[in-house]
Amino acid sequence: MRIKQGNRWVAKATRYLVADPLATARAKVYASTLSVGEVCVPQNKSTDWVVPMIENMPITTGTCERYLSAWRSLNQFMTLRKIRLDEFGPIHANLFILWRHDVKKNLSRKKLSRNTMIQELKILKIIQRQGRLLGKMEGRPMDDYKCQQTAKRIRPELTDEEIQKCRMALMNKPSWMGVAFEISLATGCRLRECCIPTSCIDLERRTVTFPNPKGGETKAFLIPIPASILPLLTHIVESGAKVTCLMPRKASYRFRRMFDKLGMPNHCFHSLRITRVSRLRRAEVPRASAMRLVNHSSEIVHRMYDRFEMGDLRKYVDAGSTPLANGQNQTAQLLLPKSESRRTL
Repeated sequence: MRIKQGNRWVAKATRYLVADPLATARAKVYASTLSVGEVCVPQNKSTDWVVPMIENMPITTGTCERYLSAWRSLNQFMTLRKIRLDEFGPIHANLFILWRHDVKKNLSRKKLSRNTMIQELKILKIIQRQGRLLGKMEGRPMDDYKCQQTAKRIRPELTDEEIQKCRMALMNKPSWMGVAFEISLATGCRLRECCIPTSCIDLERRTVTFPNPKGGETKAFLIPIPASILPLLTHIVESGAKVTCLMPRKASYRFRRMFDKLGMPNHCFHSLRITRVSRLRRAEVPRASAMRLVNHSSEIVHRMYDRFEMGDLRKYVDAGSTPLANGQNQTAQLLLPKSESRRTL
C-alpha cells in the first residue's frame, strides 16, 4: 500500500490480504485516511486497561467475577501463544478451545463444558468491542465469529422420595447446606439468595425480603414467609445471627458432589427452583402470582422452569376428542379386514 506523507509517497504494509477483494477495499480506505492526515489509532500491545475496564462496567458483582475469570484464561493463552489482543481472531479461537480443554483436564481432571469455552470467547468479543470504543485497539477480529453451543441439559424436578433422600444426607453435612436447601425448596430462590440478612425477615408481618437477587439490588423483592420454613427462620432470628447462612467458596460444587453421591447426577441445587415452579403450576396457582413468588419478570423464562409429569397430562389427554357414534368402537371396525364382496365394489 502506498500513502502520501507531505510531498512524497511512502510504501506501508497492512494486515489485509491481497487476494481478498473486501480486504483490498478496506486497505484503500485505510490509505485514504492516512493520506488526508487523519489521526490513526495506534496499536496498543499492553492489556493493562482490560481489568479496570471490566471493573467499571455497569454489571453485577457475579457477572464481573465471571468476566475477570474468563479474561485470566484468555490472557494466559495469549501470553503463551504470543498473540496480541487486537490480533485474536477466529483461527485463534479454535486453538483456544483445544488449549482450554487440555489445561482444565490436566489441572482438575474434569472435562470443561464446551459452552463455558464459547462463553469466554463471547466475553472476548465484548472486551474487543469496548477496547475499540475506548481507542485502545484498532480492529475487532472476533466481531463476526460465531460458534454453536451444545444442547443444554434439561434438569428434572425433585420427587418427594428424592427430597427425603437429600434431607437424610444433609443431616451429616454443614448446617448452611441444610438451611439453604430448605429455604430454596420453600421459596424457589437461587443459591446465593439464601444468604438473607435477619434484618430482612419480619416475623410480625411474616414477610421476607431478598435484598440482592439476580440482577442486583434493584431487583429486590418481598414475599410472605412460607409456613414450612417459618420455624427455621424464627430460630435463626432469635439466635442473634446476622444472616440465615454463610456461603463458603464453591458452594454449588458441594451440592453437586452430594447429588452425585446420592445417585442423582441429573440434579443440582437449581433443581429446587425448578421443583418450586412446577409445583406452583400443579397447584393451579395463577401464572402472574407464581412469577411474583419466584421473582420471574418474563413468562418465557418462567415456562422454561415448568416440568410436566404423566399424571398432569392424563386428565387432559381426552379433552376435545370426538365421541364414538352409538358407543361402538369404530376404530376397531376400520382395522378389521374387509370382505371380498366389498373390495370388488
